[in-house]
Amino acid sequence: MTVQNYIDEFISECLLPTTGVKEVVQNKQLYSWYEQWSEHAELPTLTRNAFGRGLAKRFQRTRRQGLIYYYCKLNPKMAD
Repeated sequence: MTVQNYIDEFISECLLPTTGVKEVVQNKQLYSWYEQWSEHAELPTLTRNAFGRGLAKRFQRTRRQGLIYYYCKLNPKMAD
């Protein structure tokens, strides 16, 4: 499985795209969700940089006060 395959699997299971400016998630929070998911799925955890590059291929992002945010949200089925 390639790096992008791991990220794509995480995205398809856990995230939904958004378009609203108020519906963004900081990259640090996304990585935390990803770490939990990969541990639960018993898959290797990618580095923050590799994860960020993979997310950038799938989601629009913005920078605010030096922090990176992605236009996505946690899939409600994952919050349970």
